[in-house]
Amino acid sequence: MRPLVAGGRAGEPFAPIADFGFLSDCETTALVAPSGNIEWMCLPKMDSPSVFGSILDRDAGYFRVGPAGVEVPAAQRYIPGTMVMETTWWVHGGWLVVTDALLMGPWHHETERSHTHRRAPTDYDADHVLLRMVRCVNGQVQVRLDCMPVFDYGQT
Repeated sequence: MRPLVAGGRAGEPFAPIADFGFLSDCETTALVAPSGNIEWMCLPKMDSPSVFGSILDRDAGYFRVGPAGVEVPAAQRYIPGTMVMETTWWVHGGWLVVTDALLMGPWHHETERSHTHRRAPTDYDADHVLLRMVRCVNGQVQVRLDCMPVFDYGQT
């Protein structure tokens, strides 16, 4: 079941782009809606076909993790000094925090070149892994995970 309102505002099917969070691992990017949905992500690179594209069309794929029956989070923020985003819900049964990040790969040796892109040999090579950690801080919360990737959206 798709979220009815992306930004949590009645009557607005799409949130303003300024309200989205931006995740990056220097090779891949993702946009996190104010509702906590991953609404844009292309893999394995930014110019690859989208996997989650509901920022363009609600049927183009999304990834939501959050409390069952609650669409609008209480707060969303970056952890200071990082590109890690926290989305927090306070519901009747407890307090839930979803932490999102795109992971970086291991450090390469100085004499080894990356096989995926052309940068200085001492740069990180991105693993293109979206990490979504769910933590119940207080009480008990039923969690719902909706993952609907749409591969090759617009091409098939």
